[in-house]
Amino acid sequence: MRQNTGGSGPAISNHQLAFFYMILAVGAAFDPPKSDTFVSLAQLALAQDSIFTHASLATLQTILLMLIFFNNGRQGNKVPDESWGLCGLAISVAHTIGLRELWVAASSH
Repeated sequence: MRQNTGGSGPAISNHQLAFFYMILAVGAAFDPPKSDTFVSLAQLALAQDSIFTHASLATLQTILLMLIFFNNGRQGNKVPDESWGLCGLAISVAHTIGLRELWVAASSH
């Protein structure tokens, strides 16, 4: 976890930070230099902790935003290889965090 250095608010995880950077990347999609920087920062933050041993909903959300970002492409340049790889990774992370069990439990009430 990333340490909170000043305020009294909660510390955020590296994967939550990666999710934030991907939100910025999607928002800056029409400015390739900025969006590429945000994607690189998101990838770096995501790589700081294991995707599987520290998997969380933020991890899955980050990967899904990366999938959307690469699938839609910048200026019409789609990146299908990254999209398929990220799709498989997203499914694996969803399984790791028990997303199906959470959905089944929520739908049974």
